[in-house]
Amino acid sequence: MPRVPPRPGGGRPMPNAPATAALYQSTNHDWETPRWLYDAYDRVYQLDLDVCATAETAKCDRWYGPDQDALMQPWNGRIWCNPPYGRQVEAWIARAIWAVQSVQTAPVAVLLLPSRTDTRWFHRQLYQAPGVQLDFLPGRLQFVGAASSAPFPSLVAVITPIPRRTPPKTGVLS
Repeated sequence: MPRVPPRPGGGRPMPNAPATAALYQSTNHDWETPRWLYDAYDRVYQLDLDVCATAETAKCDRWYGPDQDALMQPWNGRIWCNPPYGRQVEAWIARAIWAVQSVQTAPVAVLLLPSRTDTRWFHRQLYQAPGVQLDFLPGRLQFVGAASSAPFPSLVAVITPIPRRTPPKTGVLS
């Protein structure tokens, strides 16, 4: 068996790493959400603003397209977001959290995301975060127009306001 050189950070690469890496790369980062998945969340949350859409893929009557820089637009309403799955995904998650939990211009944001639980953005933004519900989708999602299912699992993050706590009336100082 040929000797595999060590990686710069230590450890050894998987023998089939180049073949596997190709499965997780795509020149297209804009995959359309399957209608059945959107409809399931729309029935619960009455979504009315798609912040990552085109005229062909918009799921809501109101939507932002690539020319509008949705990250800089007001997110007023009940948000649907299937963001590009590249390195910028964390910015979309942060923007949704800000709209719902900080400035409170949106009562809910529902994001379709790759289920990459090994990433920093997953742990920083979603894992055990207050007001974030994670729905891990079974199997692999087949996006509209794709020849086959995605090579990765998906999740839906539902971001809601953090409930305000009111201190209990204990009568300690009364």
